[in-house]
Formats: sequence, C-alpha cells, structure tokens
Amino acid sequence: MDNELAGKKAKFYSDTSTPVHIMLSNGRFYNGKIKYIGADFLLMDELKFGEVCAFFIEIGDILPYREKEEQGK
Repeated sequence: MDNELAGKKAKFYSDTSTPVHIMLSNGRFYNGKIKYIGADFLLMDELKFGEVCAFFIEIGDILPYREKEEQGK
C-alpha cells in the first residue's frame, strides 16, 4: 500500500471513529482506534500494547476491526 492510500484510509477510519486492524508489511498487526495522523505516520490506541506508532510505508493494509465473534458471520 502506498503512503497516499494509507493516509486516506487512516483519515477515513479516524473521522468515522471506526476501530481498525492494521497489517504491517513485516507480518505484525495492530488493532485499535487511530488517535492522530501525521504526514507519514499514525498514532493509535492499540488494544493490547497501548499507544503505538506506525509509519505509512510499513502498512500493508488498514481494515475495519471485527471482534472474533463477528468474523465467522
């Protein structure tokens, strides 16, 4: 995912207060709400790790977060 698309998706989910599932290109992932969007990064309240930073260049995809119960539907 390029920086521009990652920024647009992050802004959309932040503006709608939608929890997100962020997959990084290294296989790691974060779940939580986006708090702040900078020029090339975002800060989020991650459910497990607290506040984390992810640079757009690291992001493979940003999707709406779904609880485990919702994933089977």
